[in-house]
Amino acid sequence: MSTQPPVRRTYSRRALASSSSGSLPSLAQTSSPRPSSVLFTPPPSSPPRLSDFLPASSPRATPADDAEPSSAAASSSSAQPLKSVDSNVALVRPVQSSLKGFFTPAKRKRTREASTLDAAAESTSRPAKPSVLTQLHLTHLPLLHTCAQCHMSFVRGGTDAGVHDRHHARVVRGIPWDGRRARDAWVLGEVDVGKGKGQVVMVGATVKVTDILQTVDTVLSSPPLPPAIRAHCKVFLVTTSAPPPAKTAKRQRPSGAKDTDRVVAVVVAQPIKWAMRVLPADERIEGAVDSGDGVFCDPTPLPTPLGIHRLFTIPSYRSLGLAQALLDAAARHTVYGCRFDALAGDVAFSQPTESGRRAMERWARGKVRVFVDDESQI
Repeated sequence: MSTQPPVRRTYSRRALASSSSGSLPSLAQTSSPRPSSVLFTPPPSSPPRLSDFLPASSPRATPADDAEPSSAAASSSSAQPLKSVDSNVALVRPVQSSLKGFFTPAKRKRTREASTLDAAAESTSRPAKPSVLTQLHLTHLPLLHTCAQCHMSFVRGGTDAGVHDRHHARVVRGIPWDGRRARDAWVLGEVDVGKGKGQVVMVGATVKVTDILQTVDTVLSSPPLPPAIRAHCKVFLVTTSAPPPAKTAKRQRPSGAKDTDRVVAVVVAQPIKWAMRVLPADERIEGAVDSGDGVFCDPTPLPTPLGIHRLFTIPSYRSLGLAQALLDAAARHTVYGCRFDALAGDVAFSQPTESGRRAMERWARGKVRVFVDDESQI
């Protein structure tokens, strides 16, 4: 009976002859080198060992290790399986521990040199902003100048010059009047304005006429009316697109300019309770009240139903009867259903200027009264 050769494991290694394989000497001597690309699978009866999976740098097993272990050797190797592992071999741990880390890009810290280069490149790519230049005026003339037409004082060469240009155009040519304001106005009649016609309109002292009242207050050097008083006022205007007469026009309208409606005369009226009588120039009484500009009044309060806060006409449109037309409209339409007579002492004025005093004396024929424009008149 022939003896079967022992089973040998050739895990990509050269089969070595054992000391107990005396019956097959030719097989151990004539064995060729193992192929490097072929991995032979061991039979099921021979389980793999840990030394078979070590890298090539690890020390090779001795021929005694290749032989089939006995039962005692198998029990001893199973009790201590890690003694054959080289301590210099490090276990490779996975770098990626989760899917979130796989899809999240790694953050890189930017160096200071890279940030400096990026800032320099961005600054060179941006266009330089033009600097605002300020002009310095060297002149022998005084800086504070007063306009001869609009009588506004301003500083030459500063921001006041633009404010003066706007105020000058409104005082000399008139205040613009657009259709937005006209929707809230009541047309009371027409007047002759030079070679054209104008309309007398009445509006409430609302926000839409704030710029008109501001212009009038600036020209007359008067403080603005308090909101409580403005709520009871009516504003009467003369609007026209006709140019001023040539003999009185200080500045002609430029050729080709579009004809637009402008406000050329303003009167602000309010129902009041009392006023004081203006004393003639040759009359003096004890305790007379000086209301300014050389106007003295009798301190005795007199019942007066109508007060005129503001009266102004564009200088180039004066001497055309526009102020008298507005005063007549105020006496008839300030209080609905009532018509007041200046000759009877029903109308008073507030702080009249020299030109305003001449206008009220001419209109009231000397029967002039002055009232205090405060909340006691409400």
